[in-house]
Amino acid sequence: MTTLNVEHLSVAYDTVAGRVDAVRDVSFDVAPGEIVGIVGESGSGKSVTARAILGLVRRPGRVTGGSVHFGDTDLLALPESRLRAVRGRQISMIFQDPRSALNPLFTVGDQLLTVMRAHGNRGGRKRAEELLRDTEIPAAARRLEQYPHELSGGMRQRVMIAMALANEPRLLIADEPTTALDVTVQAQILDLLGRLNEREGMSILFISHSLDVVAELAARVLVFRDGELIESGPCAELFASPQHPYTQALLEAARRTGGAGIGTRTEATANGEAI
Repeated sequence: MTTLNVEHLSVAYDTVAGRVDAVRDVSFDVAPGEIVGIVGESGSGKSVTARAILGLVRRPGRVTGGSVHFGDTDLLALPESRLRAVRGRQISMIFQDPRSALNPLFTVGDQLLTVMRAHGNRGGRKRAEELLRDTEIPAAARRLEQYPHELSGGMRQRVMIAMALANEPRLLIADEPTTALDVTVQAQILDLLGRLNEREGMSILFISHSLDVVAELAARVLVFRDGELIESGPCAELFASPQHPYTQALLEAARRTGGAGIGTRTEATANGEAI
């Protein structure tokens, strides 16, 4: 059984200029423990797809067709009350900018505990400290007392990952979690996600505009363009022999900028400490 099965998903937005089809007839699945990458430029539909999976498409947007099965459950058929029980507990999401996702008025510890308690997890500050250590944040006990603005961008993203893992989800959706980070910190976060996947066995749906970033983490890649899934396959095979002209253009652009190295994840540290 797959962890996630998306069939013929379509999402549209009603605007003053008419209907805009943001996602059109998209189908894919994610196996247990698998890391699948979604790649495409801005406006390709990749983030809208992620939000549709979690029932987070808001007006004027709407899902116009298809199904999203998480195990045996069709998420699109669930009422909002039951969807809330799935979000955060069985499926978690990491967003692109932790500055907008973290509340500046509350400490890191308070926000971690809020996430845990919202889904019936009775773990206290000791569990919150463990989560920070699991995401390789040094001096975890001290970080619990700090506010988001007191942390670096890389540290804030690690806190978001800790919050996403707080309730031991089966599926983690990471929506461009490294885009706002410099290259060194980006490599750290990719390596961390890879090792968490290996240790926890959770599935990951990783969204990025960069083929090179996806190559560092995912086993399989889905290429989106203009709301459609135009090509997919194992990373090594697709990068070695892309069939669609758009995929070929993405690879060529990555190579011109020194990317598209189909290698293994690299570890990056600064003075032996996470950034």
